[in-house]
Amino acid sequence: RAVVPPPTAVPPPPVQRALPPQPVVPTPVIATAPEAPPKAEQAVIQRPLEAPPPPVLPPPPAAPLAPAVAPVIAEAVVDQSELRRGFVRGVAAAVARHRNYPQMARRKGWQGEVQLRVLIGAAGQLVEVGVQQSSGYEVLDKEAMEMVRRAAPFPLLVGMKREEFPITLPVAFRLESP
Repeated sequence: RAVVPPPTAVPPPPVQRALPPQPVVPTPVIATAPEAPPKAEQAVIQRPLEAPPPPVLPPPPAAPLAPAVAPVIAEAVVDQSELRRGFVRGVAAAVARHRNYPQMARRKGWQGEVQLRVLIGAAGQLVEVGVQQSSGYEVLDKEAMEMVRRAAPFPLLVGMKREEFPITLPVAFRLESP
């Protein structure tokens, strides 16, 4: 006669916890269904021995998340600085496309550079423009401010913080020699 070993419970497969992506809130790990028993006869015997698998809960927020956030914030500050420089270059280029040398200044040979104080809103709109340092000619100063008004609004770069910020913008008026 053959000896049949007593049936043993098949433990459910171990649940592996995935590391949450940084800095997103951790997502719960989904438990997989236990393996099907190999024979119907063993399933009847094993059922009383098996306990339902415990629910899998997301890991509690742990202290290691705090250090992981710091490099992301520092990186964002560096990126914002670069984005702002790129944005200012874009504003200067947009204003230059709206250049119109005033006829009276051209006839009289007036040249100069105006330093403008420009405040740009959180959505890229022009909030305020004024003369920080005059060119010495009111007609050139007024035209420089009008160039900024015609160029507005200014499209923000992807990833820029939505906040107001001031820009000092030089606008030069130079007559070319024939």
